[in-house]
Amino acid sequence: MSNEFSASRRRLLIASAAMAASRVMPAYAQEDETLRVGEGTVPDYTHFYVADKMGLWRQNKLAVTPTMFPAGRLAVDALVAGKVDLAMSAETPVMFAAVNGLPVQVIATVVKYQPFDLIAGPKIRDLNDLRGKRIAYVQGTNVHYYLDALVRSRGLTWQDIAAINMPAGDIVPSLVSGAVDGFVWSEPLVSLALNHGPQFHRLHSEGLYFTYGCVSALRETVKQRPEALARALKALVAADKIIKTEVPQAQNILSETLKIEPAATAALWPTLNFKVGLDRQPLIHVLEQQTQWAMASKLTRPGATVPDYAAIVTEDICRKAGIV
Repeated sequence: MSNEFSASRRRLLIASAAMAASRVMPAYAQEDETLRVGEGTVPDYTHFYVADKMGLWRQNKLAVTPTMFPAGRLAVDALVAGKVDLAMSAETPVMFAAVNGLPVQVIATVVKYQPFDLIAGPKIRDLNDLRGKRIAYVQGTNVHYYLDALVRSRGLTWQDIAAINMPAGDIVPSLVSGAVDGFVWSEPLVSLALNHGPQFHRLHSEGLYFTYGCVSALRETVKQRPEALARALKALVAADKIIKTEVPQAQNILSETLKIEPAATAALWPTLNFKVGLDRQPLIHVLEQQTQWAMASKLTRPGATVPDYAAIVTEDICRKAGIV
């Protein structure tokens, strides 16, 4: 009887352990929730690069698959197509998505700075030489918005220049070959162009345009996966701390990721106003301004109206992450 009781007790303990394991396993799987992240190839994405390199996603119980895109607009396209769950971009692709009725929401911003200069060849000595020149840009991005502001700041119209829309990867070769006279983009293309010789130079226009680095998700993701998105923001907050307290390490990560010379990264660094949070009303104002520009420039569909950006820029995930 005692042996039979012992055997029964062992079977009971094994069954109890199995039941406990079945309760623990779903929680463990939830802690390592997968998240597909769309990143770009400009300094705006430094928080993401640091999170990737330093294992900050995993520390926040996320299994992240990052995908790099040549432009933030393509990251937003991938978000809308369901290929990524979280996308980083400037505010302009978000604006175009909203105007077209796509369910994209901004859940945070990570940087605000002046991203662009005109990178010019020998035919453009200063910003007053733009008339008749061939300028490369990428349509539908904040580069497009900046170039329009730059042209107008010189008393010109788009009819006064030859604006050439092309993929970002073709811009520097086009400048070096002489196919264009200048281009608008940020690092790493700036350094890449300037390294081709002293005939290429940077022309700056102070205060003309400030961009926001926006972290976006689909409305359904914000509704169904708020915990995962909040964990992602916590990882970015951890990256922000490293960016501000371990500057050489963060600069090295940016330089290595984008293949930028360390000296160029160090020179750029003070202009990058890194901060994970959400200046909601200023961002809404910028989105409304850009919408008016897009409609006036006939870049939107006929009959387009200004979206309700108060519903698109949401603080819900920041609150959940304890940021605001």
